[in-house]
Amino acid sequence: MRFDILLYVGLGGALGSMLRFSIGYLFAATKVFNVASGTLIVNLAGSFLIGLLFSGFVKNSGSELVRFFLLSGVLGGFTTFSAFSFENLQLFKEGNFKFLLLNIITQVLGGLLLAFSGYYLGEKITAN
Repeated sequence: MRFDILLYVGLGGALGSMLRFSIGYLFAATKVFNVASGTLIVNLAGSFLIGLLFSGFVKNSGSELVRFFLLSGVLGGFTTFSAFSFENLQLFKEGNFKFLLLNIITQVLGGLLLAFSGYYLGEKITAN
């Protein structure tokens, strides 16, 4: 393991975590599927951004350290799958199966759709 890569991932992760916390804080009072919408916004935005940035780096072979900083660091710290899992566990324990299913479907399918959309948008941008 190279120390410079580890440092870039760590710094990016700190930034991503601060961004995630800030968005969660801003949207804490807004509920979607009976859970805080900050997690939904972060997971969907993070999925789109990882697709978009991945396509750019695949096409243009960006700097290795910048790639690790952005993809593994910032977006790794930004997305909140553990919070997603915890919120779904809470819905399950409450017996709120309708919102549990809606939350899982929206975040998983929405995240995949946005990751692919970001990737193809990045392909179009870098093709020019």
